[in-house]
Amino acid sequence: MARKEVAVVLGGGGVTGIAWESGIIASLKAMGIYLWQADMILGTSAGSFVGAALASGYDMQRYYDHQRVVNTDEKTGVASKEIILSWRDAFIEGGTDAEAIERAMGNISKTRQPQITLAERKAVAESRLETLDFPDHYGAVSVDRDTGQTHVLTKDSGVSLVEATCASGAVPGVWPSISFNGIDWIDGGMVSSANPMLAKDYRKVLVIAPLPKGYGQMPSTQEEVAELSKTSRTFLFVPDDHTKAVVGKGIYDADRAPASGQAGWDQALTVKNDVLDFWNA
Repeated sequence: MARKEVAVVLGGGGVTGIAWESGIIASLKAMGIYLWQADMILGTSAGSFVGAALASGYDMQRYYDHQRVVNTDEKTGVASKEIILSWRDAFIEGGTDAEAIERAMGNISKTRQPQITLAERKAVAESRLETLDFPDHYGAVSVDRDTGQTHVLTKDSGVSLVEATCASGAVPGVWPSISFNGIDWIDGGMVSSANPMLAKDYRKVLVIAPLPKGYGQMPSTQEEVAELSKTSRTFLFVPDDHTKAVVGKGIYDADRAPASGQAGWDQALTVKNDVLDFWNA
């Protein structure tokens, strides 16, 4: 069987991550790099919304333009100090076992009251989506909160695009989990924010990761992509210093989205020649 060719991997990072990713993608489009042409587009959490638009063939310049205006339908989430400490405890409890960490995260989602209802969360998800049709070459990454296993939800999973993106972005203690197919689902990016190794079967992989830091004993996105680079040609975008300054600690703050999108556009320009060489190779 011939090896699969090109994958695009989009990581989690809140509403500012959505904007930053869209800025990079629109900037790449202006260079003549059309990421929607990839054979597979994988999105985790925030990246699941961007990925859905990208895979649908939606005009990503227009999508980026949307990010330059504050979305008044967006519900601002806040990860309280208590919730952050509970996440820390999950990493301590799980150690080097990713699925054990995810099960601990699942327990948080069972015991901590989410900040909005599932109905409200679905409304937010729908407001972020440019289509409700599930694209063929798209997958949303989510986790079974009871087993800790990571899954890629595709068109063949028998769920709606709204459900898949809600599952991918169900941050424990912030947003509600969602149930379908007999499983309770939580955010796919709590242990690996971008899950680049899910694209290990592809010859060439472009990764955009708003939150690349590794936590506990888990590898960073840079370390994961270094491992992936042993078998695939890779290109990785992580926030530069300007983006970090723009976003700060407010990844769920919709007011920071416009500047985050511009930061993504500008950052892509700084590596124009390198990314063109990668994409055209």
